[in-house]
Amino acid sequence: MAMIAYTGVFAQTPLWTVGNARTVEHNTLSVSVFQNSRYGITRKLEIGAQPLGMLYAPNLYLKKQWLKGDLLVTSRHGVYTPVIAQKRFQSNGKTFPAFMNAEREIIYSPTNSIKTNLTLTNEVLVSSYIQKPTSCTEANYLLTGKIGFHFSVANKNQVLDSIFYPVFFVRTQPYQRQLMWYVGLQLDGHLYFESLDFSTDIQFISLGKFKDWSVEHKGLLLLTHWKNTRLLAGYKLAYSSLASQPNRLAFLPLLDFTYTFKFKPKQQGGDLSGVKRGKTKKKKKKDE
Repeated sequence: MAMIAYTGVFAQTPLWTVGNARTVEHNTLSVSVFQNSRYGITRKLEIGAQPLGMLYAPNLYLKKQWLKGDLLVTSRHGVYTPVIAQKRFQSNGKTFPAFMNAEREIIYSPTNSIKTNLTLTNEVLVSSYIQKPTSCTEANYLLTGKIGFHFSVANKNQVLDSIFYPVFFVRTQPYQRQLMWYVGLQLDGHLYFESLDFSTDIQFISLGKFKDWSVEHKGLLLLTHWKNTRLLAGYKLAYSSLASQPNRLAFLPLLDFTYTFKFKPKQQGGDLSGVKRGKTKKKKKKDE
């Protein structure tokens, strides 16, 4: 009886698939505002993009799961171009959002030379469940290790000012032909409350050989009460060493939602063996 009561409060929704080696379900479209929107092409392959990013930095990525079992191994490969955003923030009067009070300045000076460039991102994700599934409980606490890098293919004559803000600095330096790499850990799981999950991570991000670095941490609570909708609320914390600038600490609140569309696969007529059904031809009666 105790076992039944225990499993009754355990969340039954699938774990979060962002930032770990899991992929979104086959024939499923997961749409978010600030997170990546994702579509499951197969059970082990998804394609995605950041919707709002399309307005400023057109982007696309593929996520492929190579190994599935006790250990999940997945690679993620993406490309985007930030040229639209760079040009929009180049004009006079364009400043950082109000919460960046110390950075109220033009992001890119009108004298900057902004040319076409592509930024490539590649990462490997390895995940394993800390709590293995049993007859009483489902698998829980998915621990993920990740390693990846960003590199831009930019015009050699492009000259840009650096953005000295913790979250943005290491991510915009590749536009100046620097290699950004990172390693991190992420933990996803069900809480022992119905319809409530969590996701938390920590990452070390660096430029070149530890030239400039940032340590970032994120915490999220995911409300999964509704069938196709998830609400996300949390925070991001970053502490960064920024070239010749003083070390900076940044705190950002996070709020988002995800809506999932599940498409039914096309079915062909047939029995369980896969043989197509059709009209049977009546046998002509032979004259006796």
